[in-house]
Parts: sequence; structure tokens; C-alpha cells
Amino acid sequence: MSARWLSAAALAALALLVSFPGHASAARSLQHEGHDHDADMSSGGILMSGGSINMADPCYTAPDAPSCATFNRTDADWTDDLTQLCAAMPFMVGCTLWKQCEAGTAAGAYCELPSLAGDICTEDMTAMKGCEAYNALCGSNSTVVEQCLSAGPIPDHVLTFTVKDGIDSLCNTHCMGGCDVCGPTSEWKTCSEPLMVLARMCYEMPTMPECDATGFNGMCMDPEVKENFPLVCGEPPVVPDTCA
Repeated sequence: MSARWLSAAALAALALLVSFPGHASAARSLQHEGHDHDADMSSGGILMSGGSINMADPCYTAPDAPSCATFNRTDADWTDDLTQLCAAMPFMVGCTLWKQCEAGTAAGAYCELPSLAGDICTEDMTAMKGCEAYNALCGSNSTVVEQCLSAGPIPDHVLTFTVKDGIDSLCNTHCMGGCDVCGPTSEWKTCSEPLMVLARMCYEMPTMPECDATGFNGMCMDPEVKENFPLVCGEPPVVPDTCA
């Protein structure tokens, strides 16, 4: 597989992202700069993925055509998209949700692959390689593709960097489980599932303003979301607490 190093600007953006995880602008800069590379954030070389495959069908360019209502992108292709996205940025909210669906700890309409892709590709990380198919088929309000409409992304789903900002704010005023690995001084390599850290914090202290400000409480007020993702919106797993 051929690849080339990212430019100095992209590496600078990544450095900002890793050192100051709340800076969504750094992530967006990296997404645009590394538009045709394979990504492995855990290694020395920063390589971005190749993007969505198998997009030759006319429905990708005209998803509002009546004949496209029954078009289905294959599960294998959706899985490839999610695999690329979550290999590049495994800490994203949508990747945590996908992991739970795959493990069987979550189930329901919002575990459908197009819905999970939408959790990443609408608002959160729209410019990432791996979102091309979702954006083409489902990104327009005029799409008639039933696969896009049958569940759709989680309504008012929380965004990755907003979640991290909420954790940072909580950890600046409270010593709570997860602050050591996901707090203001942490890096993404230790803050691998910020959604679950915030979920536990908001389970323990649901009236904290950050639980509303991040959109977490609002997302979990949806009965179907709560039913589909009990580990997020019900009783999240305990996060180790290193506070004295």
C-alpha cells in the first residue's frame, strides 16, 4: 500500500489535537490536510485511510431519484467505512456506540450500520475519510434512500469534542473517576472512550451543568436511545477513581 507523510501543517494540527484534545479545529484541519492517506495515530507515521469504496451506483450522485428508495449499500461496505473511521480516531462517540453494538451490549435500530455511520458523519467528523458514502447517500435532506431514513443517526447525539470539553470542565471542579485518564491534561491515547467517562460522571452527578451543556442528558432522554444503549444511558460501568 503506497503512502506519503503528511505535511508539516497536518502534523502541527495533530500535535494540537493530541496535546489539547478539546480543540476540534485541529481535528478538522487534520481531516482536510490528510485527505488521501491511511491513518494510524498509534504509530510514528500518520497515514490516513483511503475512504469509502464501491460508490459507482447512480444513487450516490442522485439519492433523491425515486428509484433509489430501495437502494442498499452492503453491510460489508458500511463496515469498511466504520472500520476506517474508528481505526483513525477510535475515541469518537460513534466508535464507542459501534463497539457496544458489536459486543451485544447495545441493540436496536440505532445499532444499524448506516445509523452508526451517521453518528460520526453528521456534525461530529463530517470531513473524515470513510464518510464519503454516508454523505453522498444520506447527507442531503432530499434523499429518498430508505437505508438512510429507517433509523437515521441518534437524535441530538453528543459530539466527541463537546464530550471531552465537558469532562475537562467537570475535572477542573471535581476529582472524579476518569479524570486521570480523560481530564484536561490527558491525551487521546489514554482517553480512549470519553463518552463512557462522561456517562459515568453524569450517572453519579446528573444535575451537573455539563451533563446538560454537552447534550448528554438530552440525548439519553430519548426512550429509544436509552433502550438501545443501556451502558450509556442506563447504568454505565464504574470508571476507576484515583482521587485520594
